[in-house]
Amino acid sequence: MEDGEMKKRVMIMVIALGGIYFIARVAASQSALNEPKSEKVIAVAPTNMAVLYVGVENPVDIAISDLPIKYITATVDSGEIENKGEGKFVVKINSAVKSTKINVFENYNGVKIKIGERFFRVKHVPDPVANIAGVNSGTISKSVLAASVGIIPLMRDFDFDLYFRITSFTFTISVKGGDLLSLPGSGNRLTPAMISKIQSAPTGTKVYFEDINAKGPDGTIRGLSPICLKLIQ
Repeated sequence: MEDGEMKKRVMIMVIALGGIYFIARVAASQSALNEPKSEKVIAVAPTNMAVLYVGVENPVDIAISDLPIKYITATVDSGEIENKGEGKFVVKINSAVKSTKINVFENYNGVKIKIGERFFRVKHVPDPVANIAGVNSGTISKSVLAASVGIIPLMRDFDFDLYFRITSFTFTISVKGGDLLSLPGSGNRLTPAMISKIQSAPTGTKVYFEDINAKGPDGTIRGLSPICLKLIQ
């Protein structure tokens, strides 16, 4: 070997939804395990997708071939990483950076050797879609709308189970003479005044839920698209 030193080559690979992607090859000094030279393969895989999201717990699986899981440690730039055991880690990104890096180490008898690293894109969680009584447009019966639990933010085509909380909205309904009446709402629930207006409205009346604000798991307030409904019996 070069300079008489024992070295080994390590391949870093990432397993994500849709395939396995080659990342890099690095050289590392022989581990404290004093094992014969061998090629080790690292897998750093987001459990859900190949992106880390700000403000949520991103599950990540990390493994190194021919190395017991108990000897694997990791760090992350621009965030925190927690070892859950059995090669499972949770990464939390605390700031809105464009990318971050997970560093993988072999840790044995107090000797810590960096095996490799993997860069990840960082994104904000996408906005949910506001629904009420299971719809966000079209027609709805007055009784169903009046009995609804309130506005519910739903995540569509997203692999994380996340919770958004509606903080405020404006309820607008057309009244006699074609005028519009707007009532403010706090939280996601319809007020008694809103329910009364819905129940007494004639068929064909249009109802709008606008200025819908929701607080995400990352702490940001999101303005959601409005809901437009036409009342039927």
